[in-house]
Amino acid sequence: MPPEHQYSHPPEIPGEHRRRLVRALTALFGILSIGVCGLMWIEGWDFWRAFFFTLITVTTVGYGDEGISDAGERFAILLLVGGIGTASYTFALVVQTMVANQFAWKRRMHSRINKLDEHVIVCGFGRMGRTICEELVVTGKAFVVIEVDVAAATRALELGYAVVQGCATEDEVLKEAGIERATHMVCATDRESENIVATLSARQLRSDITIIARAERPEEIRKLRLAGATRTVAPFHLGGIEIANAITRPRVAEFLAASVRAESEVGLAEIAIGAESPLIGRTLADCGRTDASRISFVTLERAGEPPFTPPRGTMTLQAGDLLIVAGDPDQIRWMRDEANVHPSVQEHDPLDPDQFPAALPASVAHEVELDSAESTRQSAS
Repeated sequence: MPPEHQYSHPPEIPGEHRRRLVRALTALFGILSIGVCGLMWIEGWDFWRAFFFTLITVTTVGYGDEGISDAGERFAILLLVGGIGTASYTFALVVQTMVANQFAWKRRMHSRINKLDEHVIVCGFGRMGRTICEELVVTGKAFVVIEVDVAAATRALELGYAVVQGCATEDEVLKEAGIERATHMVCATDRESENIVATLSARQLRSDITIIARAERPEEIRKLRLAGATRTVAPFHLGGIEIANAITRPRVAEFLAASVRAESEVGLAEIAIGAESPLIGRTLADCGRTDASRISFVTLERAGEPPFTPPRGTMTLQAGDLLIVAGDPDQIRWMRDEANVHPSVQEHDPLDPDQFPAALPASVAHEVELDSAESTRQSAS
């Protein structure tokens, strides 16, 4: 389940404001009722005429001489004195309550976001942004949504997400979303210029944050890289690759699509070997013969050496090694615990660029690199 502090609903009207508002509305209703009943009794009018006259009197609109009697005029004077004051007080109290509620909500949202640490900032709550947030909820990764459109921000808020309403290109908005403590930032808007400027702004504020940016065109990829994006994702390009894989190797595509889902019975994960891990000094074959018997080792990455894909069973684990594994989620959790992985490292983090190659066969990953290089050459020419 996602962390509780990830959710942030607008607070209800405080009790004291609610009581004052109820009293004011009751008083206003009483004034209107007295006015209607009094005019119906004094002037003999029907309900709607009496209500109309009472309303234009209390609101000081007035539509000229209504031809009332002397007694009606004296009653109208009393209605003016009592009604205008009550109506003005009620209107002011309604506005005050709305403003106070809005400020209370913003303070509460700000407080909740300040409690987040090692979270993800998702810029844009369109179709892609919603999908990213849904997956993050399933994996239990805390996040904050930045959305400039009020309607889209409201939809995110209704789903219980932490939301900052504003433009991701502004430094103050990024700071409000907690960029100082975030691990990832995703630029998922459908506006090219906003993604580029947001990437540039985030990189200036945080040189070490991982930035994943959405790109629609090859030339946009180059600009985002220059702006500081750690990785660019072209949805249409990746979608085309997935469709092609579904045609040429449907079983492999189906398996990979299922394995990257958080609720899948077969998981893909990256596991870092900590300095105090009991796995240090053991071979992969030894790990495979014990509690991790249902784990397959896909890749081993070691500092200063090229990745070993697949790693040999005789390789000895060292502190700092990074394993990409596939297998039973329970066994993966066991091995992650043995490796002394920090709790913030998820079993499957769809936004971590280091995990992405494990979600594709080597041949497909090679095709992606070739296609990206070709796109860059075309744009440069």
